Amino acid sequence: DAPTGGGSFVNLGVRRIGTSDYRARLWVASTGLAQLSVSRVVSGAETVLQTVRLPGTYAAGDVLRVRVEAVGSGTTTVQAKAWPVAGIEPDWLVSATDSSVELQGAGGLYLQGYTSGSASRPQVIVADELHVTPAIARVPAG
Repeated sequence: DAPTGGGSFVNLGVRRIGTSDYRARLWVASTGLAQLSVSRVVSGAETVLQTVRLPGTYAAGDVLRVRVEAVGSGTTTVQAKAWPVAGIEPDWLVSATDSSVELQGAGGLYLQGYTSGSASRPQVIVADELHVTPAIARVPAG
């Protein structure tokens, strides 16, 4: 079934340390519009760093891929992208830097799906093929 009320959300969190993490959030509204954001959460308090509306609309049964990356220490670049499984992987759609001391080390990851409290029925959110890879040192172009 399509999302109702305030829609459905999927969080993909990285560098989870206690109650702090970086996360990508995919929100699909009851209208089919979708939004992707990256946030930092420090001691349970979330700050959205950047948000973008995804092109097109999405319906029940559409499959999207989501990728999130957090790279760096001292200052971390957290970025994310989302795209239809049948489409071509885009460049990063949202990207931000952050220097929160609590998030500058290694941490865990998590996947969380939830439905808005104003929804009139539960939603089914399926996760498949979760891949975790080590961060790769990036050499500046030049």
